[in-house]
Amino acid sequence: QGKFRDDLLSVSHRWMQGDEPDPDGEQLKAIQEFLREDPKGKEIKYVWMDSVSMPQDQPKGTIKDADKTAFKKMLAEVNMLYLGTTVLILLDRSYTSRFWTQFEAWLSMQQALP
Repeated sequence: QGKFRDDLLSVSHRWMQGDEPDPDGEQLKAIQEFLREDPKGKEIKYVWMDSVSMPQDQPKGTIKDADKTAFKKMLAEVNMLYLGTTVLILLDRSYTSRFWTQFEAWLSMQQALP
């Protein structure tokens, strides 16, 4: 059991377009539904999602050096989120064809021990 499992939701999803994770708001609707209707979702206090929680180079070529450095540091530790928090997997046909989403899903199904 992760220390933050009951309070923090990490969202595992694929970006729907290369420069836009959720252009139609469908992923946001799924997250809102989980938070409103699932018993575990009702206990969540914080939501982590890569596209808004980590600096992104969008539009391409606009990221600052400090943000690049921060992104690299975050990327090296992001696996801890999927090991120690509640994870919502937004599964669709393309989800399983991508390395990162499969890795996030696999991590979320592991049990971290001290």
